[in-house]
Amino acid sequence: MSINKNNKIYFKIILIIAIFFRGVCLLSNKVLLLNLFIFSINQTTINFILNVLIIISIAWGFNLKDKKAVRIFLKFIAMIFIALLALIWIFFNSEKRYFYFTSPDGSNTLVVEEKSFLLAGGSSFYQRNNHILVNELNEFITTDDGYRPFSDNHYEVKWLDNKTVELHYDYGSGEAAYHIKVIKLN
Repeated sequence: MSINKNNKIYFKIILIIAIFFRGVCLLSNKVLLLNLFIFSINQTTINFILNVLIIISIAWGFNLKDKKAVRIFLKFIAMIFIALLALIWIFFNSEKRYFYFTSPDGSNTLVVEEKSFLLAGGSSFYQRNNHILVNELNEFITTDDGYRPFSDNHYEVKWLDNKTVELHYDYGSGEAAYHIKVIKLN
């Protein structure tokens, strides 16, 4: 077996593994509402990496009976898709920031994902399960003109008990009063 054939086999194995993990991630996201979250690497970034691996594995793993023009065209298209995926990922995910709040007894951690896009701002809330997984809480807040209350330190977190958080935050509209959101953890 030549080196080229070995490389094709490796790319096919990478393709199978990447598709498997992409399917597992999709199932856990949509059915179980679980997201991977390692340090500041969120589920969107992991999906981007898996998508790039799938495209590279398809483009470089299959030679289509050694037709050089077809192989070059396929690799060119793959690079275009990867560049587009990277631009879309940067456009929608580069401004996300994360904040962590631990309950008084230390048993629960609320994770706030703060994002801003054009004139819209908002935050989504997650509960940290362990060092890798976070559970989506289906709670969110919006702010005016892309305002970031957590980054600007214009918020107050009050733990009502170890599973309930009362959040007071500045909406960003110039009003003196803070908005209030009560978040229940699982």
